[in-house]
Amino acid sequence: RGSIRQVPAVLKLIRENKFDLPERIRTEKFTLDVSNAIKNKQFDKANKLIYAEWEKFPANLELLSMYLLISGRHLKRFDDGFKVIAEAGKKLPGNPEVGVLEFQHICSAGLFNRLDEFSKRMIAIHGSNPDTMTKFASLFIKLPAKELQPRQINAFLSAGWRNGKFKNDAEKANYAI
Repeated sequence: RGSIRQVPAVLKLIRENKFDLPERIRTEKFTLDVSNAIKNKQFDKANKLIYAEWEKFPANLELLSMYLLISGRHLKRFDDGFKVIAEAGKKLPGNPEVGVLEFQHICSAGLFNRLDEFSKRMIAIHGSNPDTMTKFASLFIKLPAKELQPRQINAFLSAGWRNGKFKNDAEKANYAI
């Protein structure tokens, strides 16, 4: 089933004896169940299904993103989302994408007062990675004007400069620019 464009990839998996038909069927059933729950506005059911799947595959941040979207936008249960983000932080320590999802969840909840604590935690976790510090600073730059926090942007960029592990002087100079 699916797009004809998938045939070469599926054939390659079959030839390599890596095609897992039961897993494909299970995944398709999961997708159909979630789609039907959302279509019927059964958001609690959809989130339970998504959470159960995420428990099996915690590295799948797309599932986490879906959970946060439904818990926030449709169920208005932002605290549930923050609990799952905390779990994700424990299951995927050091993954900056979990932080990005948390930032988005904070903003969609309108809880901008949590950004100060968030930025301190992200600097403590990712402060030695200049690219990640730049990424978080760029997220803060995109905040609405009345929520803009130049102090936080400076904190991220300064942490990247002070603690950053640069390969050479050219990389450090590029960061400075």
